[in-house]
Parts: sequence; C-alpha cells; structure tokens
Amino acid sequence: MEIQETGRYILLLIFVMVIAIIKCCRSRIPLYSSYTGYDDSFEAVGGLSRELSWTKLAAILGEDSETETCVPVNIYTLLRHGTRSPGKDDLVTFHLFLSRLKASPINPDYEYLKDEPQDRFSVDNAYKLVDEGFKEMSDIASRIKTRFPSLYINSSSLLFDSSFQSTNIDRTRDSAKGFITGFVEDCTFEEANGGVIDVSCLTDDGDRISAKVFWYPTEGDLLMEPLLNCQLYNELKEKLKLDDEYMHFREGPEMEQVQTNVNTLLTGEDEFRVSVAEIIMLQKVCGIESAIFGNSSWCDLFQSSDLRVMEYLRDLNEYWYSSYGYPINYEPSCVLLQNITSYLRLGVQQQSSTLKGLYKFAHSDTVQGLLAIMDLYRPSVTPRADNYPTDEEWDYSASVIVPFASNVAFTLFRCGDVETVEEEDFKVLVTHNEQPIKVGPCENYFCMYTTLTSFLTSRVGPCDFDAICGGHYT
Repeated sequence: MEIQETGRYILLLIFVMVIAIIKCCRSRIPLYSSYTGYDDSFEAVGGLSRELSWTKLAAILGEDSETETCVPVNIYTLLRHGTRSPGKDDLVTFHLFLSRLKASPINPDYEYLKDEPQDRFSVDNAYKLVDEGFKEMSDIASRIKTRFPSLYINSSSLLFDSSFQSTNIDRTRDSAKGFITGFVEDCTFEEANGGVIDVSCLTDDGDRISAKVFWYPTEGDLLMEPLLNCQLYNELKEKLKLDDEYMHFREGPEMEQVQTNVNTLLTGEDEFRVSVAEIIMLQKVCGIESAIFGNSSWCDLFQSSDLRVMEYLRDLNEYWYSSYGYPINYEPSCVLLQNITSYLRLGVQQQSSTLKGLYKFAHSDTVQGLLAIMDLYRPSVTPRADNYPTDEEWDYSASVIVPFASNVAFTLFRCGDVETVEEEDFKVLVTHNEQPIKVGPCENYFCMYTTLTSFLTSRVGPCDFDAICGGHYT
C-alpha cells in the first residue's frame, strides 16, 4: 500500500512540475492568437499526454483509488472548428499585396517571397476547413475513444449512441465529419432531411457499418451562436469598432515599430511600403500556414518581438469582444451552460437511457463565452492598449485558450454501487483542450457531481436571453 501511495505522489509531483514549466515558459513563445493551430498550441505550451486513458490520468492527478474504479457514463463536448483558410477580406488583401510585391524591387534576401503561389488560398475557399483542420478533429475524436474505451461498446455504438450538432457553416459541418471519421475510420456522408445524416463507415475490423446519425446544422441557434442573436452585443460592437482597445493599440507605437521593422527588412529605403493592414494579414497567413504546413515563408518577415506585439493585438480583440471585456459577451452563454448542466443531470437520473455523447461544433466566441461564464481564465490584469507587457506574459492568451479545434469536455462518472446509486456517487472530469482543469469550488479534477452542478447552476442564473440581450438581434 505504501509503494502504491508513493507512486501516486511521484506522479502528482511530475504533474505539478509540468504545470510550473508551462506557466514559466509560455510567454517566451509568440504564437498567433486565435489563428494558432491546435497542435502548435499544445507543443508550445505543453501539458499532460493527450493519449492517456482516464484511469492513468486519474493516477497522475493524484486522485484517490476509489476514483480509478469509477465508470464513465456520458460526455458532453464543445469544439471550435479546426484550422481554416483565411477569410475573404484577408485573401483579397493578400492577393493584391502579392501582385504588388512581385512587381516591385525588394531586398534581394527576400526575393523568394515573390515565388509564393498566388493560388494557395483561393477566395472561393475563404473560411473553409483545410485538410489539417479535418485531421485535428479526427485526432481529437480518436483520442476520446482511447481515453474512454469503456464508454462505447463497439464501432456501431460510437455512431448510434452519440448526437452531433454544428452551426450551419461549411467549416463547422466539415469539422463534425472529421470528428466522426476519428471515431470510425473511412466514412462517407450523405445529408438527409430531418436533421439526420446517413453515414457509412469502415470499422477497425474491416466491416462496413451504416448509421443514421443525428446531426443538426443550425443557423442562428441560441445554444451555438448566442452572440449572433444578441441585439445589445451587436449594437455595442458596432458602436465601439473604431474607438476600442484594439484600434488604439493598432494605431499605437508598438504596431508602428512592427511596421518599421517589416519595411526595413523587406524594402530598405525603397518606395514599396507595407501597410499595417497588410502586416496584420501577413501575420494571420503566417499562423495559418504554420498550422497547415508546419512553417510559412511569410513568418520570415517578423522578428519574435513583432509576432508578440501582433499576438497581443489580436488577443485584445478576443478579450474585449468574446470574453471578459463586457458582460454581454458571455452572459448569453448561460443557454449553453444550462444545456450542459441538464445533460449531466439526465445522466445521473437515467444513466443507460441517455446518449453516451453530445458533440457540438461551433466557433471561438462560443468556446470563450462558455469558459468566461464558468469564471475560467479571468486575467488578473485587464489587457488594454496602454499596458502591453513588454517583458512579461499576459494572462489572457487566445493561443492557449482558443486555438483552432479548441474544446471543452464534461465527462460524467458513476462511482458507487450500481444497485444503490445516489447523486453523491457521481463525479465529473472537466477538460479544456484535453487537459484537466478545476472549475469553481472543485478541490479535485474529478469533481463531485453535486459540487460542480451546484456551481454551474449558480453561474447559469435566471438565464432570460431576451432580458440579457434586449431582444433578439434582427
């Protein structure tokens, strides 16, 4: 028994050391804010292996031996779509910039940039999920299957016992398909009527199975796109768009220095000049290409300090319009949190009769709104245009919190005697980007169900969407 407890202590010590290293070193690695690839974020920040089964994870976290005898009941997962191509405006700017670059004299050391393909990202494919984004979703699903092997009995169960919902946008619909492919490989999809999609997949055993998967691509849904429907939010954003922290920093000395650095590097004293708008676009392309290809020639234009400044610029936008900047950013997410809490309660009350998995595919502001309403990642210092931390890490990093394919999962476990199950016999593991997190008053990562749901209910509040948003936005 002493040997077992010693081993548990050593694993917990290793986990604490990993977290300390992450906090120490994260600020040294400039990333691309919400345009960061999922694996790029993990590799830069670090964390526990994403391949661990939940029992090994519990041991590393120092959970008691009783926890390791629990049984997973169901899982609710919210995911941002995977890596996508740049947006339409950025691509138009990129194509015009590249044409101008090809026709202009520049620093000979950077002549190779003129050979960059003009059609790597077509305007027709703006915002579309790319192959790497499809793979990100597939890999996450595959790891869920590895982490919770007893949750689904077989390949058919992975489809029949799950429900999938996405917003009605190509990149989220395709993310859902990528995720399903990670559950059961080699799938084909045929959209049918009535919120059902016909899926035919090849199992690990070489058998082909067909299933009608419940899948609801929705547009303007309060659950998945609360801000799209929130009148007060949209009025606020329109009112502040030219006079906010983002614009003040964009027009400030830090970005002016970035512009000077890029122009000095690329053109010297020549007349060809790169605008701030073009620099912001190039940083996005740098991040997206890095996620897709592992590197990008456009990143060569930036010093580490330049990338850091632009990461902060984008983080200002994420913080002020998707997170804690204004309560109206996250209060509408009570609808989603209420749905999650209800699903956990249903799992306790009905267990075997509930779906084993609910998987929601949405956007960065959906994920950030959920995290904020749960009071997670609230920065100790409010990020503003006038307090850029030159030599220190800032608390609210979208590269860490909401990279492409970011996700939040709630897994319910039954830990008591099957014959006499009480609410006190259930625990919930919450993970963010596949890393365990503690929520609210939870003392352990495998939190008591009653403790967690009581906290989540308090965060939901009355949840009157029309009262919060001043009516639906039309």
